[in-house]
Amino acid sequence: MEGKASEKLEELGKQYLSHLISNFDSKPIPSQNKSPSQEKNQQLKNFHKKKYFIENNPCITQGEDYYPELIPSFTILFATEMGTAEEFANTLQKEATEKLHLKAKVINVSEIKDVKIFNESSLIVIIASTWGEGEPTDDCVEFNKMLKSKNFWDSFTNKDNLNIAVFGLGNTVYTFYNAQGKLFYKILVEEKGLNPICELGLGNGKNDIEQDFNDWKDKVFFKKLYEFYSKNYENNYEFYKKYNLLNDLSEKEEKTNIKNYELFSSEKNELINIEKNNYNQQVQNHLFSTQKLKILNIEELRQNNINGSTLKITFDLSGTNIKYSPAVNVLIYPKNKEEIINVVFNQLAMDKENNYINYKILNNNKDSLNLPLPEGITVKEALTEYIDLSCQINKNILSKLVLSLTDVNQKNKITEIINNENKLNEFLSKNYNISDFIKEYDSLQLSLQELSEIFPSISPRYYTCASSYNKNNNIIEIIITLVSWNGPLNDKRYGMTSNYFNDLFKSKKYKTKDEYVNVFLKNSEFKFHTGVPRPLLMLCTGSGIAPFNSFLQELDFIKNNNNEIKYETYLIFGSMNKKNDFIFEKELDEFKKKGILTEYYTAFSRDQDKKIYVQDVLKNNFDKEKMENLVMKKGMLIYICGSVSMGNAVNNKLKEILGNDNFEKMVQNGQLMSETWENKK
Repeated sequence: MEGKASEKLEELGKQYLSHLISNFDSKPIPSQNKSPSQEKNQQLKNFHKKKYFIENNPCITQGEDYYPELIPSFTILFATEMGTAEEFANTLQKEATEKLHLKAKVINVSEIKDVKIFNESSLIVIIASTWGEGEPTDDCVEFNKMLKSKNFWDSFTNKDNLNIAVFGLGNTVYTFYNAQGKLFYKILVEEKGLNPICELGLGNGKNDIEQDFNDWKDKVFFKKLYEFYSKNYENNYEFYKKYNLLNDLSEKEEKTNIKNYELFSSEKNELINIEKNNYNQQVQNHLFSTQKLKILNIEELRQNNINGSTLKITFDLSGTNIKYSPAVNVLIYPKNKEEIINVVFNQLAMDKENNYINYKILNNNKDSLNLPLPEGITVKEALTEYIDLSCQINKNILSKLVLSLTDVNQKNKITEIINNENKLNEFLSKNYNISDFIKEYDSLQLSLQELSEIFPSISPRYYTCASSYNKNNNIIEIIITLVSWNGPLNDKRYGMTSNYFNDLFKSKKYKTKDEYVNVFLKNSEFKFHTGVPRPLLMLCTGSGIAPFNSFLQELDFIKNNNNEIKYETYLIFGSMNKKNDFIFEKELDEFKKKGILTEYYTAFSRDQDKKIYVQDVLKNNFDKEKMENLVMKKGMLIYICGSVSMGNAVNNKLKEILGNDNFEKMVQNGQLMSETWENKK
């Protein structure tokens, strides 16, 4: 009995060893008629040992031998629209590997096609953004379907071993706050019973979403991660020790350099054909999705720009294969201001601005290099079109910049600011960008690689098109309201896109042959109804009128081709003053004259003593009987576009007019569509 029990224990030990190796990303070598002893040695040949203390590693105490392969890796999945979730995922991976010497890899959810990674992982962290009013990001749509499918869970075999952590990015001003992060947590933890190593993290873009993430990362996630890896490492160490396997581990020294690339520039453009998925998501979108369009015209729409300026930009589509549907989203990649670029370039003593960016790859075995800049562009192009030098410096960026200050007094001053909440808030309130910072703290020294890793990539700005392809198939138009605030010296500043187009407008530089804009198109929430004509009600404020101008142009085209088709159309436009802010007044009058617009109403809040808003005009012109006839009997489609506050007020007024039951039926039938945004820089 004793001999059989010993043999059985040894066999179980071999099976568990094989399980450990497969789960720790060290794949066993297939057997080729080898003896058990030879096969075990081959399975262990990639295991390494270090006999020194690794600072901050939660698994190791001083004086112990360190066996990296006894620590399971973890996977970070991200879903992003504007790049923030990817940035957070990379931060988490970088700190886990550099500071804690753990093993982690970052993957976009769009790359997950089956259950494999769920079956092979011990820990999966998901960082997920939302889009619009709380909808899933484009890269997450298919992943959501997969998680909800029966086939996925029928193939899932790792329930007892898989642990989960989720951080969501959202904004409380929108209808469905953090819907995607909450959905992941609901499916994986509450419904499927997977083990969460920490509580659900929720970031709020209305405040400081980066600080929300850092608080969750440092105070919640990493705290639990220490416990998780300490326990796993101790169990694995004891198993190896019990079966005398520790001495079989190779003495081969593990590489300590965890960097997988070095960026450099040279006069030669020596491309090494880096694959698409080796760039971070924002660079991929910029590099592989955009088209370079010329600007035909920029026009000031405001009759009087007392309350700001609104520009209409007309892009030239001739010579392209671009076709678009009404109200499509136009994604614009703006460029940094020339003055900012020059300050950065001169201070940081970079290579020649016409030098090409190249990479030296240090570790070819990485799943993804996550490169911050495309290879083959010039240094000037990198500073102009890819690195967001216009962004305002936050606490996270400041904490990285202080490490590169060479003057002790300047370094001490910034360190004091970072560590003092009142001084930090005062600093952040001044809205420093990198140019402002360099002028005040002139000992800053950064390489181009460091600059590209500290500052985010330029993300696209979304605008809804204001034109119809069928009516004007050689152009596409957008409307942009210029946004401004005060800088560190109380000087007037514009947002990055506002700066870009305002400079082009004033200088007329867009008329030069070499000037172009990086653009790509994406379907919006607004779908133009092409079936049996149904009534339309369009409610908007300010530049939110853009998609409805697109709709009305499309209806004009339809009417010109078939005069028998009749649409019942209503529009309510809101702004502050008729004299200053009534953009598209002439166009609306023309559409009404042609019979394309049945009626339009206005709500100019500041033109009388008692303020009037869009929701007030809605109530005054659409009573319960009229709305029930239009919505419940004729199937009217309602579109809302503009500020979040207006959108919420209109929804509340629709509930009041229709009643909750009819309102819910309307929503379930897909008759209510909304694109709203928070008014910010």
